[in-house]
Amino acid sequence: VEQIKSKIEEINNKIVDNKIILEVKNTICNATRLRQEETEKISRQVDYMIVIGGKKSSNTRKLYDISAKNCKNAILVQNYLELENDYKDELDKIRKLQKVGIMAGASTPKESIEDLINLIK
Repeated sequence: VEQIKSKIEEINNKIVDNKIILEVKNTICNATRLRQEETEKISRQVDYMIVIGGKKSSNTRKLYDISAKNCKNAILVQNYLELENDYKDELDKIRKLQKVGIMAGASTPKESIEDLINLIK
């Protein structure tokens, strides 16, 4: 933490000394924004929300956070095997529900999504 603070202070001093104007914008690409909007909508309409993708992916993590905010039953898994092996009780519960939403991170392979859908069926 001290190392980070020191680096920030160093950068800040360079900005001030050189009279640099720094503008920071929080932007996301259109595809990511649309995926988040879809997740928002779907997660409000389902009994259970499954997000599939890399657990270290900020994109996938954001989808999970949106899902968890809107749906009391939300889970993040990397692949269908994790759901099948580590969340067996949840899988049984999911199979009994009427509406289950699935959203995938941007780089999640299509086959992984299909495998997850087939597992639930």
